[in-house]
Amino acid sequence: MKKFIGFAFILAGCSPNQLPDYDLLKGLRVLAMPVDLPEVAPGAQVNITPVVSDIPGAGRTLSWKASGCVDPGVGIGAIPSCELAADQASLGSGTVALSAPSFTQALSSIAVTIPASILDHRLASDQYNGVAYLVTFDISAADGSKVSSFKRVIASNKATKNANPSIKWREFNGGAPTNGYSAFLAAQR
Repeated sequence: MKKFIGFAFILAGCSPNQLPDYDLLKGLRVLAMPVDLPEVAPGAQVNITPVVSDIPGAGRTLSWKASGCVDPGVGIGAIPSCELAADQASLGSGTVALSAPSFTQALSSIAVTIPASILDHRLASDQYNGVAYLVTFDISAADGSKVSSFKRVIASNKATKNANPSIKWREFNGGAPTNGYSAFLAAQR
């Protein structure tokens, strides 16, 4: 009987997955927010480009707003929001009239200036390792659908900053591969 009860508990834990399929583009989504420079000196400007998908939107108009603040501690569980931050800065807002009924593409870049004072009164280790500046991006539609996303940019006083990776193709039979899958196969040999 004890074995049966244990087996019943195991089966009860095997309920159907209730999480959404994130590999399917349906509904309003922010797919990515690439930044041109992931680590900069205080006072520098970076450009963040939201990539948005609105497959069932039928070409509707979307409203957006972006804010920035010193990271409240997202890496240790804080909510990624600048709403209650004393140093909250508005980075822009506006509307986007989508160019296609099944829209998936990059929007215009958002210019973000990292505060020049972000490292002031910080430990030397924090100044060298960096302090994160949080950029939040909220986008919504008139029907009430909305989504929020965020990106962190590191400000440090290091001489050599981290950069985005550079992807270089390997040659295949003396020439560049014709597509990404060919490049993958060529790199495996």
